[in-house]
Amino acid sequence: MNKQEIIKELCEIYMTQGFRTVWNDVDDEYNWERQNIGGYPVVKQNPENFDQERYHKRAREIGEMLNQEGGLSLMQEIAYSVQNTIGSKPANELSRCWNRIGPWVD
Repeated sequence: MNKQEIIKELCEIYMTQGFRTVWNDVDDEYNWERQNIGGYPVVKQNPENFDQERYHKRAREIGEMLNQEGGLSLMQEIAYSVQNTIGSKPANELSRCWNRIGPWVD
């Protein structure tokens, strides 16, 4: 995958599912925040796509791949590109999702 494909996939993950899942009792609050504060679409999350720490599995796989291929600097480059493409809230969620991948600390 090239950088543009990775950025596109991460943006699509956020727009369709988010980088983290929420407990059922706060699902409405999470979606309200996405819509009314961030201007992002409401999502219906598939629990199978999230790990036990509530982070999107594929987004974490991408972070692991980037860390192996280029370390922290490549991860930062991609994260900044996600921020420039769809905003700071998604980038903040991505940062939390990538916590403890290689040297990444959120």
